[in-house]
Order: sequence, then structure tokens, then C-alpha cells
Amino acid sequence: MALADELRANGSPIDGIDCFDGYGLKDFGKVYCSLKQVANLIRWQAGQLFWREDGDNDRFQDGWDWEQINEIGSIGRTKFIIVG
Repeated sequence: MALADELRANGSPIDGIDCFDGYGLKDFGKVYCSLKQVANLIRWQAGQLFWREDGDNDRFQDGWDWEQINEIGSIGRTKFIIVG
């Protein structure tokens, strides 16, 4: 989370997450990725994709959608292989 926070704070682009397309599907295979790619996935999926500026952010705490983070963690434990 610290890396995702840092990347979001400095406004770095969200890139390198194409390898995760479909990661929630049952037949999605294992993917080799970097920690930065996972942090960018968290930023996209849990920090930007569902964020609403109008204040209707009941699922959010500290700017993060924790339901999405838990989903990424559950799937990532078995499907994301962190390298380099």
C-alpha cells in the first residue's frame, strides 16, 4: 500500500497493468509481474476506477476502496508472481 500511496501522491502514470486484464476470471492464469505493476493495479482498481468526487464514497476509507484491495489480495496470492 505504501508504494501505491507514493505513486498516487506523485502523480506518476498508471502503466504496465495490461497483464492483469481479466485477472478476476476463473480461467485467468498466473502472471509474472513487478511490485510496481501490482501497486499500479491497486491505484487503478481501488483508487481511481470507482472514486466519486461528489462525496458518495461509502466504500472508501482514506481514499481507497478496501473491498477492491481485498479482492486484489485474494486473487493475487495465487495468480501474481512478483519478480524483480
